[in-house]
Formats: sequence, structure tokens, C-alpha cells
Amino acid sequence: MNLLNNYTVFTEDNIQKIFELSPSRECSHYTIGELRYGIIKNFYKDPVAVKEFWENIPLFASKVSNSPGIQSYFPSTGLSLLKNIFEYLYSVLESADLPRCMNPNKTTPEVWNTYCNYYWKSMNGSKSSAQPHYDDFNLGFNVWLSEDIPAGTDFFTYKYKDYKPVKYIADFNDQAKTQQVFSDFYDNVDNNYDDDNEKKYESIKKESSVWDPENDINPSWEKWHTIDAKYNSCTFYPGIFFHRPSVNPKDYSEDFLRHSQVFSYNWGDMDKFQNEYKHYARSSTSS
Repeated sequence: MNLLNNYTVFTEDNIQKIFELSPSRECSHYTIGELRYGIIKNFYKDPVAVKEFWENIPLFASKVSNSPGIQSYFPSTGLSLLKNIFEYLYSVLESADLPRCMNPNKTTPEVWNTYCNYYWKSMNGSKSSAQPHYDDFNLGFNVWLSEDIPAGTDFFTYKYKDYKPVKYIADFNDQAKTQQVFSDFYDNVDNNYDDDNEKKYESIKKESSVWDPENDINPSWEKWHTIDAKYNSCTFYPGIFFHRPSVNPKDYSEDFLRHSQVFSYNWGDMDKFQNEYKHYARSSTSS
């Protein structure tokens, strides 16, 4: 009698076979100003198997969320089984000489984690989730698991009062003459204030409505770059840059589900990483 008959059981061998990397993957690095990013083509050996794995993970929909659609995390107890992926992604950062910790073998959720984003037509989201954001981890890797995916990731500048537009938080340091000016700027970005310091775009505590990024975005944001998405490719970039999914669900067909897997890498304090990355990017630009 198999007592686990009604359960989906994945063994260590199952996981490692499902999430096997493609032997024909190709990695390219790109530079636009201070933004360093990359694209890995042919990421998984069998992306269909990966997608089917996630279809066996229950999805928990939050009534109110900072993210539109649904996010679903990989079970933390199984993260060590993805060690081969984490080591490969670390080697990618190493080849680009991006700021990173010196211990690539850590596979705890505090350092490496992975989850999926699901977006669809008429999905719900708060007005705050329609604003560009920066990640609470250092670097992100997006693997695109939907075929014919229409869009990837948009990057934005933020214009605060009469100051020059900036692309990430530490980018404002050069203009902030006092700590108070910087603190006011930081609060403004985090709370999505409008010019009158009203929380017009912050509705995280209210019930979500149909996500409308085109009309709900604060005019202080301006798009300056897009990294396109391609099936079974992986795009990666520093999460400190202001960005947002390049998504307009109004253009989706009723039967399209935008499915991506994110690997997050978080080796250090966010303020420390912001400043280290700024020094790294500006040093490499001037050299």
C-alpha cells in the first residue's frame, strides 16, 4: 500500500534531472551606461519539464500584494538541490566581474532563492505595484518559461523635484547635499509620493483592482531601456536599478499566461551593495 499515492513526490534525482542546465547555453554581457546586464540563451535542457514542475506547486493568491498576479516560491528545504544552478550563475557573475561574495557554495534562502511570477490578462494588482521598483536582493536572473512571450523588463529613471533623474538609489548621492535631502528622496521613491507629497500611487493597504500600469504610473518615472525576453533564455541585472515588468495585460490574449522563474542572489546589505556597485560601474566606465 502506497500511503503517498495522492501526493506528488519529487526525489533528489527527479529535481536534478528536471532542472538540468542545457549544454548548449550561451552567455553574453552588455553595458549601457552604468547598467551591466547579461542574457543566457538555451538555459534549461528541458524547459517544458521545468514548467510542468511548477504546475505541481500550489499557488497562493494574496488579496493585496506589492506584486501583480501571483508569486510562488520554491520550497526552501529543496534549495540545496539546485546547487549546480547557483554555482553556474555565480560563475556568470565571476566572468563579468560583478560585485559578489567570495563564497559561491552558500545555498541558503538568505543568499540564493528562486520563485515564479505569473501574469495574465485582467489580473489584480495595487497601484503601488504598477510603479517601478528596486529589488530587496542584489542581483536577479529571470528565466522565461512562456513561449512567444511579448515583453521582458523595462528600466526607469526617477525625477525628484528639481534634481536630475536617477537610475538607482545610490545614484542620488552625488546630488544630495545633506542627509536630510537624501532621506526625503528615499522616502519619496519608497512611498511613490506625487509632487504634493500625497500617497496618490500608494494603495497597498487597499483592495487591489485590475492592474493598469499604463495609466497608474507616477509621472516622475520615465522609461529609458528594455531588456527583451525570449523563451528559455535568462536575463540578469543588478536589482538596484529601478525597473518593472514590461507588461501591458490589455494586450494579452485571454489564454496567455506569462510565466517566468526568478533566481535571486543576495550576498550583502543593500546599502553596501548599492555603493559598491556604483564604484564598480563608474570605475569600469572610466577605465
